[in-house]
Amino acid sequence: MEQPDSLELTLQGQNISCNGSTDGSIEASVGGGVGGYIFNWNNGQNTQEISDLVAGNYTLILQDANGCERSEQITIIEPEPINLELVDVADAICPGEATGVITVQADGGTTPYEFSTDGINFSQNNELGNLRANTYEVVVRDARGCLNRLEALVGEPLPFFVDAGEDQTINLGYSADLQAFIIPIGTEATLNWSQANSLSCDNCPNPEATPFVTTNYIITAINPVGCTAIDSVTVFVNKDRTLYIPNVFSPNEDGSNDQFTLFGGRSASKIQLLRIFSRWGELLFEASDIDLNNPLLGWDGTHQGRDMNPGVYVYYAEVVFLDQEVVQYEGDLTLAK
Repeated sequence: MEQPDSLELTLQGQNISCNGSTDGSIEASVGGGVGGYIFNWNNGQNTQEISDLVAGNYTLILQDANGCERSEQITIIEPEPINLELVDVADAICPGEATGVITVQADGGTTPYEFSTDGINFSQNNELGNLRANTYEVVVRDARGCLNRLEALVGEPLPFFVDAGEDQTINLGYSADLQAFIIPIGTEATLNWSQANSLSCDNCPNPEATPFVTTNYIITAINPVGCTAIDSVTVFVNKDRTLYIPNVFSPNEDGSNDQFTLFGGRSASKIQLLRIFSRWGELLFEASDIDLNNPLLGWDGTHQGRDMNPGVYVYYAEVVFLDQEVVQYEGDLTLAK
């Protein structure tokens, strides 16, 4: 009677991909003996190939139809776990800015490592920067694709604001007192105001503003670590062009109301042109670029050294205001004795 070939058994294993995973597998290659093999694994499975295995030792007892047996053992191994350690966290330097940095280090697993704070974008740099204040899940991924995680908090720095105060309204020629406050109170900061040509100072917290037109002042504050805070305040300018123009004067050398001129407030700069005409249009007096509010520079009631008769005359004036606006005025003037 012919004897069957010897029963042959070979085990081929697939090791665990990542520490703690259950993706190991073993396939049995058999031959010889008499067909109708029975597979008895020490983990209770009874198929030629077993899967979803944890790390460990696996034994297969193979039995053929004649009851002959052959056994083999194989070890399924897993890689070392990836250890992830938080080394340092640098909080964001300025409020709202992405300047935080998380530094980690890893060992175990299979090098090289890659790191991420969003689980999508990975880099081999273990210093994870450009982070805003927030809680982050730092992920390490090794060469096998195995992962480990830890949480790290990038803190928010102290608030840093500058408050330029409420908007103000002034009349042309007047000033507004600005006041900037740094928050938190007492924080050191370097200040800079825009529109410095109409300010008493451009680097102090409380300049005096004397704009001739409505002006928006922007203040920039920089603290010792380089954080920047900006605010603005608007000074609205009311174009008050009030003038007092006498309609009668008496050049009788009594020391009272002996000359005619124009009187203006802070908004007026100078009299660009002043002319006096007779009722028939004859030019009797002309002066240019003279000060307001100074009767000695105005008309004294004479023409070519001769006193003019009492009566009604006509004045024409051009007044320049601080905002460089030129306004024309004309009207009747009574010369009385």
